[in-house]
Amino acid sequence: MRSGPKHKPFSELSRAQRYVRERQGEGAQLKRGMPECPATLDAAAQGHWERIALQLTNTLTPIDGPALAILCSLLADFERAGTAQERVALTRVIQPLARQFGMMPLARGVKPTDPIDPDDDESHLKIV
Repeated sequence: MRSGPKHKPFSELSRAQRYVRERQGEGAQLKRGMPECPATLDAAAQGHWERIALQLTNTLTPIDGPALAILCSLLADFERAGTAQERVALTRVIQPLARQFGMMPLARGVKPTDPIDPDDDESHLKIV
């Protein structure tokens, strides 16, 4: 059962909405599967790849590989950054990309104000 607003019939859409719907079609049908770690990543970036890819096993598709490689390289660069200024600059690039992979609590729908119950082992996993 669908929740949320009903889709308007095509005839009732504005010209811009019809244009978007015609181009989107049914959406891209991507096959699930783990992208291969590029050999061009250094050892630190490959370590990030293994850790992140393991956590995202059920959501990654092969087309996600290049973006994940960029994220892993940036994380490795962040660890090697010598100054706070370099870290801040890298953080500004890393955070939006990390959000796209659901690596920030708000990107996963976790409220930052939810208290953590010390007796509940899964309280940190509550989703809004």
